[in-house]
Amino acid sequence: MLPKDWKIKTVKELATITTGNRDTQNKVMGGKYPFFVRSQNIERINSFSYDGVAVLTAGDGVGVGKVFHYIDGKFDFHQRVYKISEFSPEIFPRFFFEYFKQYFMQEVCKYTAKTSVDSVRMEMISNMEIPVPPILEQQKISRLFSVWDLAIEKQTELIAEKKSRKKELMRKLLSGEIRSKGCKGSWEEKSFGEIFEFISSTPLSREQLVIEPTKQKIMTIHYGDIHSKFKHSMLDLDNTPDLPYIKDEIIDIKQVNLLKEGDLIIADASEDYAGVGSCIEIKNIGKKKVTGGLHVFIARAKNKLTSPGYRAYILKSPVVAKELKKIATGVSVYSISKTNLAALKIMLPSENEQRKIASILHSLELEITNSEMQLEKLILQKRGIAVKLLTGKMRIKK
Repeated sequence: MLPKDWKIKTVKELATITTGNRDTQNKVMGGKYPFFVRSQNIERINSFSYDGVAVLTAGDGVGVGKVFHYIDGKFDFHQRVYKISEFSPEIFPRFFFEYFKQYFMQEVCKYTAKTSVDSVRMEMISNMEIPVPPILEQQKISRLFSVWDLAIEKQTELIAEKKSRKKELMRKLLSGEIRSKGCKGSWEEKSFGEIFEFISSTPLSREQLVIEPTKQKIMTIHYGDIHSKFKHSMLDLDNTPDLPYIKDEIIDIKQVNLLKEGDLIIADASEDYAGVGSCIEIKNIGKKKVTGGLHVFIARAKNKLTSPGYRAYILKSPVVAKELKKIATGVSVYSISKTNLAALKIMLPSENEQRKIASILHSLELEITNSEMQLEKLILQKRGIAVKLLTGKMRIKK
Protein backbone atom coordinates (compact mmCIF):
# COMPACT_ATOMS: atom_id res chain seq x y z
CA MET A 1 0.00 0.00 0.00
CA LEU A 2 1.62 3.22 -1.17
CA PRO A 3 1.38 6.52 0.73
CA LYS A 4 -1.58 8.65 -0.34
CA ASP A 5 0.63 11.37 -1.85
CA TRP A 6 2.42 8.87 -4.14
CA LYS A 7 1.29 8.07 -7.69
CA ILE A 8 1.73 5.04 -9.94
CA LYS A 9 3.01 5.64 -13.46
CA THR A 10 4.33 3.38 -16.21
CA VAL A 11 7.82 3.94 -17.61
CA LYS A 12 6.38 5.04 -20.97
CA GLU A 13 4.50 7.80 -19.12
CA LEU A 14 7.69 9.00 -17.46
CA ALA A 15 10.39 8.73 -20.13
CA THR A 16 11.38 7.83 -23.68
CA ILE A 17 12.77 4.36 -24.43
CA THR A 18 15.05 3.57 -27.39
CA THR A 19 17.82 1.16 -28.39
CA GLY A 20 21.22 2.01 -29.82
CA ASN A 21 22.61 1.41 -33.31
CA ARG A 22 26.17 0.34 -32.51
CA ASP A 23 27.82 -3.08 -32.23
CA THR A 24 30.54 -4.25 -29.85
CA GLN A 25 33.07 -4.18 -32.71
CA ASN A 26 32.66 -0.37 -32.83
CA LYS A 27 34.47 0.06 -29.51
CA VAL A 28 37.74 1.99 -29.57
CA MET A 29 40.49 1.49 -27.02
CA GLY A 30 40.93 4.82 -25.25
CA GLY A 31 37.99 6.33 -27.14
CA LYS A 32 36.64 9.77 -26.24
CA TYR A 33 33.18 8.76 -24.97
CA PRO A 34 31.64 5.99 -22.83
CA PHE A 35 30.20 3.14 -24.87
CA PHE A 36 27.56 1.04 -23.13
CA VAL A 37 27.36 -2.59 -24.21
CA ARG A 38 25.52 -5.57 -22.69
CA SER A 39 27.88 -5.82 -19.73
CA GLN A 40 28.65 -3.97 -16.53
CA ASN A 41 31.99 -3.03 -18.10
CA ILE A 42 31.88 0.27 -19.94
CA GLU A 43 33.81 0.39 -23.23
CA ARG A 44 35.00 3.51 -25.07
CA ILE A 45 34.15 4.94 -28.51
CA ASN A 46 34.85 8.10 -30.53
CA SER A 47 31.20 8.86 -31.32
CA PHE A 48 28.20 9.85 -29.23
CA SER A 49 24.50 9.51 -30.04
CA TYR A 50 23.08 11.14 -26.92
CA ASP A 51 24.01 13.92 -24.54
CA GLY A 52 22.09 14.05 -21.27
CA VAL A 53 20.77 12.05 -18.34
CA ALA A 54 19.94 8.43 -19.12
CA VAL A 55 19.46 5.00 -17.59
CA LEU A 56 20.68 2.02 -19.62
CA THR A 57 20.12 -1.72 -19.33
CA ALA A 58 21.07 -4.83 -21.33
CA GLY A 59 18.49 -6.07 -23.83
CA ASP A 60 19.80 -9.63 -24.07
CA GLY A 61 22.59 -11.92 -22.93
CA VAL A 62 23.71 -12.77 -19.42
CA GLY A 63 23.28 -9.14 -18.36
CA VAL A 64 19.48 -9.14 -18.65
CA GLY A 65 18.05 -7.78 -15.41
CA LYS A 66 21.54 -7.44 -13.93
CA VAL A 67 23.28 -4.67 -15.88
CA PHE A 68 22.27 -1.07 -15.19
CA HIS A 69 24.02 2.24 -15.84
CA TYR A 70 23.27 5.85 -14.97
CA ILE A 71 24.96 8.67 -16.86
CA ASP A 72 24.72 12.39 -17.36
CA GLY A 73 26.72 13.38 -20.44
CA LYS A 74 27.72 12.30 -23.94
CA PHE A 75 27.79 8.58 -24.76
CA ASP A 76 26.95 5.91 -27.31
CA PHE A 77 25.25 2.56 -26.80
CA HIS A 78 24.88 -0.93 -28.27
CA GLN A 79 21.98 -1.92 -30.54
CA ARG A 80 20.76 -4.35 -27.86
CA VAL A 81 20.99 -1.89 -25.00
CA TYR A 82 17.91 0.07 -23.96
CA LYS A 83 18.24 3.77 -23.18
CA ILE A 84 15.63 5.38 -20.93
CA SER A 85 15.87 9.18 -21.06
CA GLU A 86 14.01 12.48 -21.51
CA PHE A 87 12.36 12.09 -18.11
CA SER A 88 9.20 14.01 -17.31
CA PRO A 89 9.40 16.73 -14.61
CA GLU A 90 7.50 14.53 -12.13
CA ILE A 91 10.25 11.89 -11.90
CA PHE A 92 13.78 12.48 -10.60
CA PRO A 93 16.11 10.43 -12.85
CA ARG A 94 18.27 9.12 -10.02
CA PHE A 95 15.21 7.94 -8.10
CA PHE A 96 13.97 6.19 -11.24
CA PHE A 97 17.35 4.50 -11.67
CA GLU A 98 17.34 3.14 -8.12
CA TYR A 99 13.81 1.76 -8.39
CA PHE A 100 14.35 0.34 -11.88
CA LYS A 101 17.58 -1.37 -10.85
CA GLN A 102 15.95 -2.86 -7.76
CA TYR A 103 12.78 -4.21 -9.40
CA PHE A 104 13.31 -4.66 -13.15
CA MET A 105 14.33 -8.34 -12.92
CA GLN A 106 11.17 -9.01 -10.92
CA GLU A 107 9.19 -7.30 -13.67
CA VAL A 108 10.66 -9.25 -16.61
CA CYS A 109 10.19 -12.56 -14.79
CA LYS A 110 6.43 -11.98 -15.08
CA TYR A 111 6.77 -12.66 -18.80
CA THR A 112 8.36 -16.11 -18.54
CA ALA A 113 8.13 -19.30 -16.50
CA LYS A 114 11.91 -19.72 -16.60
CA THR A 115 14.19 -18.62 -13.78
CA SER A 116 16.31 -16.62 -16.23
CA VAL A 117 15.36 -14.28 -19.08
CA ASP A 118 17.09 -14.48 -22.47
CA SER A 119 16.01 -11.11 -23.84
CA VAL A 120 14.03 -7.98 -23.02
CA ARG A 121 11.16 -6.74 -25.17
CA MET A 122 10.27 -3.06 -25.28
CA GLU A 123 6.92 -3.57 -23.51
CA MET A 124 8.66 -5.18 -20.54
CA ILE A 125 10.18 -1.80 -19.85
CA SER A 126 7.45 0.53 -21.10
CA ASN A 127 4.64 -1.15 -19.13
CA MET A 128 6.57 -1.45 -15.88
CA GLU A 129 4.87 0.47 -13.09
CA ILE A 130 6.92 2.97 -11.09
CA PRO A 131 5.82 4.52 -7.78
CA VAL A 132 6.23 8.30 -7.94
CA PRO A 133 6.59 10.19 -4.63
CA PRO A 134 6.58 13.99 -4.46
CA ILE A 135 9.63 15.28 -6.31
CA LEU A 136 11.32 16.66 -3.17
CA GLU A 137 11.06 13.26 -1.49
CA GLN A 138 12.55 11.61 -4.57
CA GLN A 139 15.51 13.97 -4.38
CA LYS A 140 16.07 13.32 -0.67
CA ILE A 141 15.92 9.55 -1.20
CA SER A 142 18.39 9.85 -4.07
CA ARG A 143 20.82 11.90 -1.97
CA LEU A 144 20.69 9.26 0.76
CA PHE A 145 21.49 6.54 -1.78
CA SER A 146 24.42 8.64 -3.01
CA VAL A 147 25.96 8.40 0.46
CA TRP A 148 25.71 4.59 0.37
CA ASP A 149 27.05 4.51 -3.19
CA LEU A 150 30.08 6.57 -2.20
CA ALA A 151 30.86 4.21 0.69
CA ILE A 152 30.46 1.19 -1.63
CA GLU A 153 32.67 2.81 -4.27
CA LYS A 154 35.44 3.56 -1.75
CA GLN A 155 35.31 0.02 -0.34
CA THR A 156 35.45 -1.43 -3.87
CA GLU A 157 38.50 0.69 -4.64
CA LEU A 158 40.14 -0.42 -1.39
CA ILE A 159 39.63 -4.08 -2.32
CA ALA A 160 41.11 -3.48 -5.79
CA GLU A 161 44.16 -1.82 -4.21
CA LYS A 162 44.65 -4.74 -1.81
CA LYS A 163 44.34 -7.30 -4.61
CA SER A 164 46.86 -5.37 -6.69
CA ARG A 165 49.25 -5.21 -3.75
CA LYS A 166 48.87 -8.94 -3.12
CA LYS A 167 49.46 -9.76 -6.79
CA GLU A 168 52.65 -7.70 -6.89
CA LEU A 169 53.94 -9.05 -3.58
CA MET A 170 53.15 -12.61 -4.67
CA ARG A 171 55.07 -12.07 -7.90
CA LYS A 172 58.14 -10.84 -6.01
CA LEU A 173 58.04 -13.41 -3.22
CA LEU A 174 57.48 -16.41 -5.48
CA SER A 175 60.25 -15.39 -7.87
CA GLY A 176 62.78 -14.59 -5.16
CA GLU A 177 62.93 -10.93 -6.22
CA ILE A 178 62.40 -10.07 -2.57
CA ARG A 179 63.26 -12.44 0.25
CA SER A 180 61.57 -13.07 3.56
CA LYS A 181 63.40 -11.73 6.59
CA GLY A 182 66.39 -13.89 7.51
CA CYS A 183 66.23 -16.00 4.32
CA LYS A 184 69.38 -15.98 2.17
CA GLY A 185 69.96 -19.48 0.76
CA SER A 186 69.72 -20.36 -2.93
CA TRP A 187 66.60 -21.97 -4.34
CA GLU A 188 66.57 -25.54 -5.64
CA GLU A 189 65.15 -26.59 -9.03
CA LYS A 190 62.85 -29.61 -9.07
CA SER A 191 60.30 -30.93 -11.51
CA PHE A 192 56.67 -31.04 -10.43
CA GLY A 193 56.83 -34.80 -10.75
CA GLU A 194 59.73 -34.98 -8.27
CA ILE A 195 57.64 -33.14 -5.69
CA PHE A 196 54.17 -34.63 -6.24
CA GLU A 197 52.52 -37.86 -7.28
CA PHE A 198 49.14 -37.92 -9.00
CA ILE A 199 46.20 -39.65 -7.31
CA SER A 200 43.17 -40.72 -9.36
CA SER A 201 40.14 -38.46 -9.04
CA THR A 202 36.44 -39.31 -9.35
CA PRO A 203 35.13 -37.41 -12.41
CA LEU A 204 31.40 -36.86 -11.99
CA SER A 205 29.05 -34.35 -13.59
CA ARG A 206 26.89 -31.92 -11.62
CA GLU A 207 23.87 -34.15 -12.28
CA GLN A 208 25.47 -36.90 -10.20
CA LEU A 209 25.85 -34.63 -7.19
CA VAL A 210 23.43 -33.31 -4.57
CA ILE A 211 23.49 -30.48 -2.04
CA GLU A 212 22.06 -32.38 0.93
CA PRO A 213 24.29 -34.87 2.84
CA THR A 214 24.02 -38.46 1.65
CA LYS A 215 24.34 -41.70 3.62
CA GLN A 216 28.00 -42.13 2.64
CA LYS A 217 28.69 -38.39 3.02
CA ILE A 218 31.33 -38.32 0.27
CA MET A 219 31.93 -34.74 -0.84
CA THR A 220 33.65 -33.73 -4.07
CA ILE A 221 35.52 -30.74 -5.49
CA HIS A 222 34.43 -29.74 -9.01
CA TYR A 223 36.83 -27.83 -11.26
CA GLY A 224 34.24 -25.09 -11.80
CA ASP A 225 34.27 -24.32 -8.09
CA ILE A 226 38.05 -23.92 -8.12
CA HIS A 227 37.70 -21.28 -10.85
CA SER A 228 34.76 -19.34 -9.43
CA LYS A 229 33.82 -20.27 -5.88
CA PHE A 230 36.86 -20.69 -3.67
CA LYS A 231 38.45 -17.35 -2.83
CA HIS A 232 41.50 -18.56 -0.92
CA SER A 233 44.47 -20.61 -2.06
CA MET A 234 43.87 -22.81 0.98
CA LEU A 235 40.53 -24.63 1.12
CA ASP A 236 39.76 -24.76 4.84
CA LEU A 237 37.24 -27.58 5.14
CA ASP A 238 36.27 -26.47 8.63
CA ASN A 239 34.83 -23.34 6.98
CA THR A 240 33.55 -24.80 3.70
CA PRO A 241 30.19 -26.38 4.56
CA ASP A 242 28.63 -26.32 1.08
CA LEU A 243 30.66 -28.81 -0.94
CA PRO A 244 28.35 -31.05 -3.02
CA TYR A 245 27.86 -34.71 -2.14
CA ILE A 246 28.10 -37.70 -4.49
CA LYS A 247 24.83 -39.59 -4.82
CA ASP A 248 25.02 -42.90 -2.95
CA GLU A 249 23.90 -44.97 -5.95
CA ILE A 250 26.65 -43.52 -8.15
CA ILE A 251 29.69 -44.92 -6.40
CA ASP A 252 30.85 -46.89 -3.37
CA ILE A 253 33.30 -45.37 -0.92
CA LYS A 254 35.70 -48.28 -1.54
CA GLN A 255 36.12 -47.04 -5.12
CA VAL A 256 37.07 -43.49 -4.13
CA ASN A 257 40.50 -42.03 -3.41
CA LEU A 258 39.85 -39.73 -0.46
CA LEU A 259 41.85 -36.55 -0.07
CA LYS A 260 44.46 -36.05 2.60
CA GLU A 261 45.73 -32.98 4.44
CA GLY A 262 47.91 -30.84 2.18
CA ASP A 263 46.75 -32.37 -1.12
CA LEU A 264 46.84 -29.99 -4.07
CA ILE A 265 43.69 -29.97 -6.21
CA ILE A 266 44.34 -28.59 -9.71
CA ALA A 267 41.76 -27.69 -12.36
CA ASP A 268 42.99 -29.33 -15.56
CA ALA A 269 40.72 -27.24 -17.82
CA SER A 270 39.96 -23.54 -18.19
CA GLU A 271 38.05 -21.32 -20.60
CA ASP A 272 40.90 -18.78 -20.58
CA TYR A 273 44.66 -18.70 -20.12
CA ALA A 274 44.37 -16.90 -16.79
CA GLY A 275 42.66 -19.94 -15.26
CA VAL A 276 45.17 -22.53 -16.48
CA GLY A 277 46.60 -24.36 -13.46
CA SER A 278 44.19 -22.84 -10.94
CA CYS A 279 44.51 -24.81 -7.72
CA ILE A 280 43.73 -25.05 -4.02
CA GLU A 281 45.43 -26.80 -1.12
CA ILE A 282 43.39 -28.90 1.30
CA LYS A 283 43.38 -27.84 4.95
CA ASN A 284 41.65 -29.26 8.05
CA ILE A 285 40.27 -32.32 6.32
CA GLY A 286 40.17 -34.32 9.57
CA LYS A 287 37.78 -37.26 9.16
CA LYS A 288 35.80 -35.66 6.34
CA LYS A 289 35.37 -37.76 3.21
CA VAL A 290 36.27 -35.63 0.18
CA THR A 291 37.53 -36.53 -3.28
CA GLY A 292 38.59 -34.70 -6.41
CA GLY A 293 35.87 -34.43 -9.03
CA LEU A 294 35.45 -33.60 -12.70
CA HIS A 295 38.44 -32.10 -14.55
CA VAL A 296 40.79 -32.02 -11.58
CA PHE A 297 44.17 -33.50 -10.79
CA ILE A 298 44.96 -34.59 -7.24
CA ALA A 299 48.65 -33.94 -6.52
CA ARG A 300 49.99 -35.39 -3.27
CA ALA A 301 53.39 -34.45 -1.86
CA LYS A 302 55.62 -37.52 -1.93
CA ASN A 303 58.43 -36.02 0.15
CA LYS A 304 59.20 -33.10 2.47
CA LEU A 305 60.39 -30.71 -0.23
CA THR A 306 57.30 -28.53 0.23
CA SER A 307 55.81 -26.99 3.35
CA PRO A 308 52.05 -27.26 4.04
CA GLY A 309 50.45 -23.97 3.06
CA TYR A 310 53.06 -23.19 0.41
CA ARG A 311 51.93 -25.86 -2.06
CA ALA A 312 48.90 -23.75 -3.00
CA TYR A 313 51.21 -21.03 -4.36
CA ILE A 314 53.65 -23.19 -6.36
CA LEU A 315 51.69 -22.86 -9.61
CA LYS A 316 51.08 -19.15 -9.01
CA SER A 317 54.71 -18.18 -9.45
CA PRO A 318 54.93 -15.84 -12.50
CA VAL A 319 57.60 -18.05 -14.09
CA VAL A 320 55.56 -21.23 -13.54
CA ALA A 321 52.33 -19.55 -14.69
CA LYS A 322 54.06 -18.54 -17.92
CA GLU A 323 55.21 -22.12 -18.51
CA LEU A 324 51.70 -23.43 -17.78
CA LYS A 325 50.33 -21.30 -20.60
CA LYS A 326 52.92 -22.81 -22.94
CA ILE A 327 51.88 -26.39 -22.18
CA ALA A 328 48.12 -25.68 -22.26
CA THR A 329 46.36 -27.05 -25.33
CA GLY A 330 42.96 -26.37 -26.86
CA VAL A 331 40.95 -23.71 -28.68
CA SER A 332 37.89 -22.61 -26.70
CA VAL A 333 38.89 -24.61 -23.61
CA TYR A 334 42.51 -24.92 -22.52
CA SER A 335 43.74 -28.03 -20.75
CA ILE A 336 46.97 -29.43 -19.32
CA SER A 337 48.12 -33.04 -19.16
CA LYS A 338 49.65 -34.87 -16.21
CA THR A 339 52.71 -35.70 -18.33
CA ASN A 340 53.42 -32.06 -19.18
CA LEU A 341 52.65 -30.91 -15.66
CA ALA A 342 54.97 -33.51 -14.14
CA ALA A 343 57.84 -32.22 -16.30
CA LEU A 344 57.27 -28.59 -15.27
CA LYS A 345 60.32 -27.07 -13.52
CA ILE A 346 59.75 -25.50 -10.11
CA MET A 347 62.19 -23.36 -8.10
CA LEU A 348 61.84 -24.16 -4.40
CA PRO A 349 63.07 -22.01 -1.51
CA SER A 350 63.98 -23.60 1.82
CA GLU A 351 61.15 -25.03 3.93
CA ASN A 352 61.57 -22.14 6.38
CA GLU A 353 61.21 -19.54 3.62
CA GLN A 354 58.23 -21.41 2.18
CA ARG A 355 56.44 -21.14 5.54
CA LYS A 356 57.13 -17.40 5.75
CA ILE A 357 55.95 -16.75 2.18
CA ALA A 358 52.77 -18.79 2.75
CA SER A 359 52.06 -16.93 6.00
CA ILE A 360 52.42 -13.51 4.34
CA LEU A 361 50.23 -14.36 1.35
CA HIS A 362 47.58 -16.12 3.41
CA SER A 363 47.32 -13.10 5.72
CA LEU A 364 46.76 -10.87 2.69
CA GLU A 365 44.03 -13.18 1.41
CA LEU A 366 42.25 -13.03 4.76
CA GLU A 367 42.53 -9.25 4.77
CA ILE A 368 40.95 -9.08 1.30
CA THR A 369 38.17 -11.45 2.37
CA ASN A 370 37.37 -9.29 5.38
CA SER A 371 37.19 -6.21 3.15
CA GLU A 372 34.89 -8.08 0.73
CA MET A 373 32.63 -9.04 3.63
CA GLN A 374 32.44 -5.37 4.64
CA LEU A 375 31.54 -4.47 1.06
CA GLU A 376 28.82 -7.12 0.99
CA LYS A 377 27.48 -5.75 4.27
CA LEU A 378 27.26 -2.23 2.79
CA ILE A 379 25.47 -3.55 -0.31
CA LEU A 380 22.97 -5.51 1.78
CA GLN A 381 22.35 -2.51 4.05
CA LYS A 382 21.61 -0.30 1.06
CA ARG A 383 19.39 -2.96 -0.49
CA GLY A 384 17.43 -3.33 2.74
CA ILE A 385 16.79 0.37 3.17
CA ALA A 386 16.10 0.76 -0.57
CA VAL A 387 13.16 -1.64 -0.43
CA LYS A 388 11.57 0.46 2.30
CA LEU A 389 12.32 3.91 0.85
CA LEU A 390 11.38 3.05 -2.74
CA THR A 391 7.99 1.68 -1.74
CA GLY A 392 7.04 4.26 0.88
CA LYS A 393 7.28 1.85 3.84
CA MET A 394 9.83 4.25 5.28
CA ARG A 395 9.58 8.01 4.81
CA ILE A 396 12.28 10.63 5.05
CA LYS A 397 11.36 13.36 7.49
CA LYS A 398 10.73 16.75 5.95
